[in-house]
Amino acid sequence: MDSKRQTFRVSIGKAAKWMTAAYFAVLLIFFGVSYVFGVYDNPTPESMALDGSVAAILAATTLWCYWLSPKLITIEGEELVIGRRIGRKAIALSDIIYIEKYDDMGRDIRICGVGGVFGFTGWFKGKQGKYFAYVGDYHNTVMVATKRRKYLVSCDTPDEFVAEVSGRIGNRDSK
Repeated sequence: MDSKRQTFRVSIGKAAKWMTAAYFAVLLIFFGVSYVFGVYDNPTPESMALDGSVAAILAATTLWCYWLSPKLITIEGEELVIGRRIGRKAIALSDIIYIEKYDDMGRDIRICGVGGVFGFTGWFKGKQGKYFAYVGDYHNTVMVATKRRKYLVSCDTPDEFVAEVSGRIGNRDSK
C-alpha cells in the first residue's frame, strides 16, 4: 500500500453556517428577552440555580458540538483519520469494505446528534441504513463502510478522496 500522507480539508457548508447562526441568535434573543423583562432584577437562590444550570447545559452542549465537528481527513499509512476540533477518529484501511459518494444526507433522519450547529455529527439513518456522520457540508459526502459500521464524512474534494482511498484499498467488494 501507498504510505504517502494525503490530507483533505472539511469545510462547513451554508446549511451548517445558517444553523449555527440561528442557534446563537436564539440564545441571544432568549437571554436578551430575559434580561430586558427583568427576570434577573430580584434573583432568588432557586432562580439563580436554575439559570446557572441552563447556562451550563447550553455551554456544555455548544462546546460538545464544536469539539466533535470535523476539520480534516487524513490518509496516513494504514489509517484513515478523521480530525475533529478535539480528538480524532482512526479507521484502519484494511477494515474498509467499500467507499462511495453519497448524495442523500439531506433526506436522512437524525437519530441522535447534532443537526447543523458547527456541522452534522452523530447517528443518522438513511437509504444505506444507520451510520455515524462527521459532516461539514452535506453536499460533499462520502459513505465509508467498514466491517463494524458505516461512517459518512465530507470533504471539499470528495471525488479525489474516494479515488485515493479506493486506490489504497483496491476497492475490494465495491458496491
